[in-house]
Amino acid sequence: MMYSPRNRWPKRVAWRLSLTGLLMLLALPLFAAQIEVSLDRNPVPLSESFTLSFTASESPDDDPDFTPLQANFEVLNQSQSSQMSIVNGSATRRISWQVQVMAKKAGTLEIPAIAFGKDHSRPFAVTITHGAVTGRQGGEANILLEADAEPKNPYVQAQVVLTLRVLSRIAFSGDLGQPEIADTVIEKLDEDREYVTLRDGVQFKVNERRYVLFPQKSGRLTIPSVNLTAQLGASSFGPFFRPSTRQQRLHSDPLELDVRPIPSQFTGKHWLPASKLELREEWQPASLKVASGEPVTRTLTIRAEGAGIGMLPELTGPDLPSADLRQYPDQPVTQEGKTDEGLVSQRQQKTALMAARGGQYTLPALEIPWWNTVTDRMEIARLPGHELTVKAAAGELAAPAVIPAPEPQATPALPTADVAAPPHERSAELGSWLTWVFALGWALTAFGWWYSRARGPRIEANPSKTNPDTESERRLIHALEAACKANDAKAARRAFDRWAEFRWPDRSHGGRALQFDADLRARIDELDRCLFSGESRRSWDGAALMRSVRQISASSNGKAPGRLAADKLAPLYPSS
Repeated sequence: MMYSPRNRWPKRVAWRLSLTGLLMLLALPLFAAQIEVSLDRNPVPLSESFTLSFTASESPDDDPDFTPLQANFEVLNQSQSSQMSIVNGSATRRISWQVQVMAKKAGTLEIPAIAFGKDHSRPFAVTITHGAVTGRQGGEANILLEADAEPKNPYVQAQVVLTLRVLSRIAFSGDLGQPEIADTVIEKLDEDREYVTLRDGVQFKVNERRYVLFPQKSGRLTIPSVNLTAQLGASSFGPFFRPSTRQQRLHSDPLELDVRPIPSQFTGKHWLPASKLELREEWQPASLKVASGEPVTRTLTIRAEGAGIGMLPELTGPDLPSADLRQYPDQPVTQEGKTDEGLVSQRQQKTALMAARGGQYTLPALEIPWWNTVTDRMEIARLPGHELTVKAAAGELAAPAVIPAPEPQATPALPTADVAAPPHERSAELGSWLTWVFALGWALTAFGWWYSRARGPRIEANPSKTNPDTESERRLIHALEAACKANDAKAARRAFDRWAEFRWPDRSHGGRALQFDADLRARIDELDRCLFSGESRRSWDGAALMRSVRQISASSNGKAPGRLAADKLAPLYPSS
């Protein structure tokens, strides 16, 4: 078959188009922006930063993407600048990107190709060495980072002081890292200190920072390296003489501690390691002599050096010797201070003690075992026992004592003679004898009247009339109800005391408390705790107390209570 020129034309056109496309692909790099890569120095120590520069003579296709650098380098900072120059009427423009990085490991690392849109830079190799971690000038270290911990073999939960020192011969700015230790409580001890020291005859400025550590587990404890990132000043005589900084990273040496467990010699229930411990007490009143129903306040204070506030035990005191003696603890007051030797913690506890009846109460001694980390042995902080004397109030005895007849006064001895006494002397003796007889009879009559009033049934002359004692109790209950509705704890306590004194006039303050049922005693204890702790009146709800009082008042079945005693005790909570 013969081919005509028309038949050969499509093949010729296709061949020419393919050749043109191939030539355009080969010429494409000639039109792409050329991006050059340079380093400020090579090789570079692992602990120091260096700067990568990417420079293009024409604007690249897009902004650069430096993400591939993060595989082997830490990107610290980046900036961009441009420069325009005219030579022989021809203008040229250069665009630069500076990236400050720090290598993550030593060795020969590749700086990958960076994409500027469709344009790319060339890969580049840099050598990272295990060089010294300090800057040097004339063969001497310019910056040093030191770490020290004492003691090296602490007990579990005992204090360890960690000291970090930065020694420098040149001016720099830096950021000292925070120590991070597993299973350890860490607290910064005080403000950083500055001073000057000599090392091998060379003077250094020292910046010192200290921490207190409390290991929570026994065994081997590693304190990891602490990092210091320092900005060192450097001069750059590039375009426009811009000053630049060089970043340097230092690492302290890791430390190893051998944390010991609680020693077997310690027999206390509460583990308390400290370098010093004090236990004090104060009493108000100091004589430890009060009347029944009146409070005595005991203030206990424990102060420990080298221990945190969480290590101090509660100061509730030992068990009380009698159910008639109750204690009402206040909220503890805690303080934590810092000295050159470490932490100083203090806990103070106030407790009010109140006896329901008179008597002699023996308060046991208070002992707190603790471990002295200086002498490495157990010690006991001890407070002695005390005798609390509570004077019985008037009428508190179960049965009143019989009033004894007064002894007759001694008369002068008469002469022993058989002569009869004159008539007027015999009359005087008879009158004196009759006087004592009538006095004794009067005393017995008064006692019988009192006993019938206290123990015998009350007979109303006219039952149809309202009993005045009932009306008096009703007014006292109304006053108590008003105080309870207002949630006024102090006014409610005063009103309650007057009502209880009216209902049980032959009982003392403590004796009346024995007449309360369990519910009323619980309400009064709650009221006393509120008053002793100094809480606001809103924190106490008087509804429960009022319900208990009404139940007792209703259970009297209409029986009139006793009269209000005239010689009542002073109120426990006097109004201000």
